[in-house]
Amino acid sequence: MKFIAITLNGLEGITNNEIKEVLKAKIIKADKGKVVFDTDKENFKELRSAERVLSYLGEFKFKDFEDFGKKIESIDFSKVEDKFKIECKRVGEHDFNSVDISKIIGSYINKKYGKGGVFKDFKQIVYISIFEDYCYIGIDLTGKLSRRDYRIKVHASSINANLAYSMIRLSNFKDKEILLDPFCGDGVICIEAALLKKGKVFGIDKRDGYIRSCRINSKIAKADVDFSINNIEWLDTRFKKNEVDKVVSSVPYHTKRLEKEYVSNVYREFFNHLNYVLKKKGLVVLLCRYEEPLVSDAKDYGFILKDKIEVKFKGYSEFIFVFEKDLNNNVKEQ
Repeated sequence: MKFIAITLNGLEGITNNEIKEVLKAKIIKADKGKVVFDTDKENFKELRSAERVLSYLGEFKFKDFEDFGKKIESIDFSKVEDKFKIECKRVGEHDFNSVDISKIIGSYINKKYGKGGVFKDFKQIVYISIFEDYCYIGIDLTGKLSRRDYRIKVHASSINANLAYSMIRLSNFKDKEILLDPFCGDGVICIEAALLKKGKVFGIDKRDGYIRSCRINSKIAKADVDFSINNIEWLDTRFKKNEVDKVVSSVPYHTKRLEKEYVSNVYREFFNHLNYVLKKKGLVVLLCRYEEPLVSDAKDYGFILKDKIEVKFKGYSEFIFVFEKDLNNNVKEQ
């Protein structure tokens, strides 16, 4: 049967590989935050990088709202049950909103198939995913997979669990390695890493309340993580020289309240000490809203940018930066 995995735009490759591993599926295509695949298995809830999985109904490219209305007539909605609910997720600039989409599709299904949409006590969710000028339509089979039962304590800076898992996969975290998150927040990156049951996982944050939250979440998840209250300038006392294999983290970035100069000083302190504790062939995977001053500060302390991935959300983007040590750089390790 044919299905659609909704994932984060830019990270389709991670979900593509996970689907092949978990579902033994045949991949039809992976693009625009979607992976279309064929499989006889139904253990979709084991996927950790996908936001949700849909039973495939159709897809199409459109020009504007009027064209969208015409294109939905090509979709077979006969599998939709009576008392359905429509959910729509959009990324991009359009001459319509999600409510407009829900109304036009709901009206079409009602008129052609005699089935009515409801807001409560619904039997099915018809999910519409629009990325710029392309639309995928399916019946939701899983609900929101990014919700993790262990995430009791979350914070304003918390990141999507699917994103956290995908970043770990990008780091290629292996058995017996040491993975560190030096800005661990509510612990989601560390917990997702620990659940892979590979190497040792460490989480550091200078905020006592955040570390308490990490420990509560990790206990619920039954994840073995070493969390501690520490500032990044103490990394070289917490770890031996060249001891850490992978660093995966969501780093702070400048805002109206957090000046760019202050954030740059944090980055420089971080890379300075990371140069000491990270192995020569270690990898650093960082999530940040802005490229600068992160990339320049990394370069000043002997790290080169290996990859940059834009992850698009509704109304904004964040970036995953993958760094490695520049072995030809003569930066002095502190």
